[in-house]
Amino acid sequence: MRTRINHLNALIKEYKDRFKFTTFVLEDGSPFITDLDPLQYLMEHGVQTPRGRIVAYACNKKGADPITLAIYEEIENGIKNGGIEIPFDDCEIG
Repeated sequence: MRTRINHLNALIKEYKDRFKFTTFVLEDGSPFITDLDPLQYLMEHGVQTPRGRIVAYACNKKGADPITLAIYEEIENGIKNGGIEIPFDDCEIG
């Protein structure tokens, strides 16, 4: 039995490592999980989900490098502002 449990735990870890999911926190405190990265979700959908409004991003900041912390800050600002918009007027293409 113990061998089977260890095998299942290894499979779960492999699955989680292979497929990264984003977890947001909704107004009612429940998690909202998507397979989109947090920036992509906020750009495409804003803070509305089929189950409610996003109020936070569930992330582990402990031990994060400065660039990762800056990205987390942008995600938090996007949530506060109702989503993330890319100002295409300022972009030079080609």
